[in-house]
Amino acid sequence: MYNGEFLFPRYFNWSVFASVTPPLPVVLWFSCRSIARLANIDEATLRKAAETTEVLLDHEKEWKLGKCILRFPEILQKILDDLLLHTLCDYLYELATTFTEFYDSCYCVEKDRQT
Repeated sequence: MYNGEFLFPRYFNWSVFASVTPPLPVVLWFSCRSIARLANIDEATLRKAAETTEVLLDHEKEWKLGKCILRFPEILQKILDDLLLHTLCDYLYELATTFTEFYDSCYCVEKDRQT
């Protein structure tokens, strides 16, 4: 039976890693879904807008996020070349961190506040 030692040696403790923070790609996914929900946009409308809307990057954090997203094909090619899967984990961590910076700095949808 395969126990994963090739990819995750015995000294790697998943329970310690998992207790620190939820997996960042999951946080990234829910943040994106939250933006769509707050904007009251359904998935079909969002897909159509993604295909037809010109992307304008005005803020520094938008540029940083855009550059990080564009590196994805390069990361996949690197994984295929050297067969080191941790490269994907490193990239996803960087992407989630970059998205969090963007999310904190740039308001995508502002709720109506009664205050």
